[in-house]
Amino acid sequence: MQLIFKQTPRFIVADKPHGLNTHKIDDYKDGFKEFLEQKTGLELGIVSRLDLTTSGLILFPLKTFANDINILWQSPSTTKTYLLVTDRSPKNLAENFSIQSFIEQKPGEKTWHSDPHKPANAISHFTRMRTLGPLTVWQVTIETGKTHQIRLHALDAGIPILGDTKYSGTPYFRLCLHAHQIQIEGETFISPSPFETITDSHYPLIAEFEKRQRLYAPSPQECFRWTHTETSNTLLDQYGEQLFFYVYFSEAKQKNTSHLKIDSIEKAQVTARWIAEYFQKSLYLKPMYDRGKAPQKNELFYFDVTTKNWLSEFPVHQWTAIENDLRFTLKSHQGQSPGLFLDQRENRRWVLQNSQSKKVMNLFAYTGGFSICAAVGKAAEVTTVDLSKAFLEWSKENFLINTLTLQPEFQFWAADTMHFLKGAINKNRKWDLIVCDPPTFGRSDKGVFQIENDIDLLLQNCFQCLNPGGRILFATNFEKWNLEEVYNQVRKALTKNKNAYTLEKTPYQGLDFDFPHQNGKMKSVFIIKIV
Repeated sequence: MQLIFKQTPRFIVADKPHGLNTHKIDDYKDGFKEFLEQKTGLELGIVSRLDLTTSGLILFPLKTFANDINILWQSPSTTKTYLLVTDRSPKNLAENFSIQSFIEQKPGEKTWHSDPHKPANAISHFTRMRTLGPLTVWQVTIETGKTHQIRLHALDAGIPILGDTKYSGTPYFRLCLHAHQIQIEGETFISPSPFETITDSHYPLIAEFEKRQRLYAPSPQECFRWTHTETSNTLLDQYGEQLFFYVYFSEAKQKNTSHLKIDSIEKAQVTARWIAEYFQKSLYLKPMYDRGKAPQKNELFYFDVTTKNWLSEFPVHQWTAIENDLRFTLKSHQGQSPGLFLDQRENRRWVLQNSQSKKVMNLFAYTGGFSICAAVGKAAEVTTVDLSKAFLEWSKENFLINTLTLQPEFQFWAADTMHFLKGAINKNRKWDLIVCDPPTFGRSDKGVFQIENDIDLLLQNCFQCLNPGGRILFATNFEKWNLEEVYNQVRKALTKNKNAYTLEKTPYQGLDFDFPHQNGKMKSVFIIKIV
């Protein structure tokens, strides 16, 4: 599944989602530019900037041509056109009008100001496009490119943008401003309006589906995340032919979810049925409750899109889906996941592409996703370790459906990870790549594992099992740690024994998950053993 963008000999143009920064904020909070650099292998410059909350076309020059494109970007031969939505009527009732003013940021203030009485440094041309119920769509072409120019000029015209509370707009789940068209170097690039279904009651969900379709083109058999709690207390995952709709009823998950907040099973089923019919896929509805308040509550509902029936009791379903061109066996009634945690997709892709001739160990392996990638990637040896014999058998199923025979170099160990590592150290066993994705909490006959208490010993033992020049792919979903804290925890664990190592960033998650600047649930880092 490839990222969608357009490339010319001198620049690339991509569709930036709302809520994503143009470029990095700090060492642990990258932006769209850094994401594209990693995914394309290109070194990019910056000439156009879109606000965090603005969506649409953004142009990044190849670094070599940055100065030339910057001059061209500011010339009259390059035109930039935007779309905005407002729920207000303009002061000027004309279908077309222009606003010009002097835009500045006064010392000590965070907001920008538009002054029509000073010599203009910003000019915007407005055209009424269409009415959508109580809302109006306007097209805006700018001659200049001052910070917040369109937002300020919309306010000056009496049509503040829907969602732009900074400049008197009505509150909404997003800023309804979209970079629609760029004409440059004789080429025209167009990003279709995302606002055509804005009056639909399900628009917040439609907006998330449509946003992802601008970024990726997942096939019906692939695994993909369609919503990521952006606008509601829900997640929607596609596992090939089946959808999984998770609804979080915990108080923490329901905070700040004023759009499409779902607070009952009945509401969840109404929305779930709409989703199933929207995608024309059958759907599992998985309510997620507070573990402390309802530790034994484990419900699963199934909507059959063909018969239009809801089922609350049904046998385990089994099917296959595709990720990174590999096949995985999936099963219902397996807890939170049907057999594959999608937030590790890009890390699994890296393992697939970087395992050739390596000895690879996959700890806390679950159903063996990383092991499959290593084996298909022509690893010399793959060791799969998990406490559950059932999950190891599931891993073997996944090997077989990817035409991998269970050869001696593919080893499966039903063992407590900490106990297995101690045994490996005693036997002086070494690996070139160790994948370590531990649970936050786990229990075995060897004791209780808690990530915040056991990370030091876990990483020290992994490091002892690593060949010089090898690396550990360490990942965690522990919610109390952000990415910076994960780095700090790794440093604390490994400096105790004066280990020689360096840390590197892992691949960014796909943009169907958390954005690079956000504190995502899944955090990961490469630990490389210095030779």
